[in-house]
Amino acid sequence: MRKYAVVGILTLAAVVTPPDVITQVILFVAVYGLYEISILLVARVDRDREAKLREDGFYEDDDEEPLDDEDDEGDLK
Repeated sequence: MRKYAVVGILTLAAVVTPPDVITQVILFVAVYGLYEISILLVARVDRDREAKLREDGFYEDDDEEPLDDEDDEGDLK
């Protein structure tokens, strides 16, 4: 999804700034830097939230299969 973000940010920089390439690049670098920082912060918050939910017993692992699927396999035939 980063390639779409780059195109979107470059388009935004081209529309918002005067027709000066240097100003557009400066705006792109600032906004893209904030974009990358937000990705890192969201990953950190999500990791902490997942750890808290695992600790409290509310988070199920993807490795475990639900018990209902075993019973339904025989009914499909």
